[in-house]
Amino acid sequence: MNLSFISLQILFFFFAMFDFQQQSNIQRLPYLHGIDKHRVLVELEDYVSPEFVEYYFYRFGYDIESMEIAPVQGVITRQISESELKRISAHPFVQDIKIESYEFTSPFLGSNLYFGDNTRRKIAFSYYVTDEMIEAFLFQNQKLGIEILPRRTRSVVLNPTKVPSRLMAELNMLIYVRNTTEIFE
Repeated sequence: MNLSFISLQILFFFFAMFDFQQQSNIQRLPYLHGIDKHRVLVELEDYVSPEFVEYYFYRFGYDIESMEIAPVQGVITRQISESELKRISAHPFVQDIKIESYEFTSPFLGSNLYFGDNTRRKIAFSYYVTDEMIEAFLFQNQKLGIEILPRRTRSVVLNPTKVPSRLMAELNMLIYVRNTTEIFE
């Protein structure tokens, strides 16, 4: 009789644990369902490239929804010779130099107005170039009058593959992550 009483208590304990686990899963279900509506915005350091981000984020199991990574850009404000343009475009920090033309349209005259040289040279730096490298480049090429354009933040929006708080803690440990923010939809 003593043995059957103990076995009943053990059996009751297991049923209680099973019931507790079932209830706890049901209680967590709305929260897990809410993860689908969460996104995590990750602001990145200046020296990351899209390829770098895709490789490492997929490698660590993060699901990238969208990515906004543009290189640092500047404008050459002075007239430069073709030889200077070739020298600058061959520099390892420079990814690309584009020559853009622009025109002004007068709303009153309905025609295009041209003021002197209507072209500008836009310089795009390579993704790996840091702020210090750009400062050194600008110092070496002062005579070109390069002005850095306002920078866009380099960011990635992730779909959570884990609980958002755990995901954000993991992301904040990465050296190429500046900041993480939860986005609720």
